[in-house]
Amino acid sequence: MPAHFIRLVLAVITSIWLIRDAAAAPETVYFRSADGRTQLVGYLFRPQAAGPAAAIVLLHGRSGPYSSNVNADCTAVGPKVSSPCNATTLSKRHAMWGQYWAARGYLALLPDSFGPRGKAYGFGRFTHDDPDRDDVNEKTVRPLDAEGALAYLRSRGDVIGNQIFLQGGRTVAARL
Repeated sequence: MPAHFIRLVLAVITSIWLIRDAAAAPETVYFRSADGRTQLVGYLFRPQAAGPAAAIVLLHGRSGPYSSNVNADCTAVGPKVSSPCNATTLSKRHAMWGQYWAARGYLALLPDSFGPRGKAYGFGRFTHDDPDRDDVNEKTVRPLDAEGALAYLRSRGDVIGNQIFLQGGRTVAARL
């Protein structure tokens, strides 16, 4: 077998092993949006290494952070709210990204902008003009949620405050 093929197989196995080790359900945390009114729910994926770590804020898209297998039955998500949408029912894509970054030594925070506003079910394609999206608008509301996540992470002793990044649907990573 060619050496490059063996290296590729070993790299894939190592990546799967790292992600599997970080695959524990994320911790559920609560913090304020920078709008000053909304208490957000977030899902915190921790790296295995102790000590302060760089962090990344993971923003969800219009379908929300939860699996489409459960989100149709969801409205509100928050403290003392019973909902099928929670840390164990995140979409595979969102859970994978949290686990990916945690396996690489980052503390990853996925804030839910929709659930605390009674819209945990998310929105489908071609819904940009839906008036039901006004209070979760990605131009005027969601940036305040990202700022709230940034402030929350900076308040934590296990985060390196000047090493916090942002990942969105079309943004691979940007420094906050």
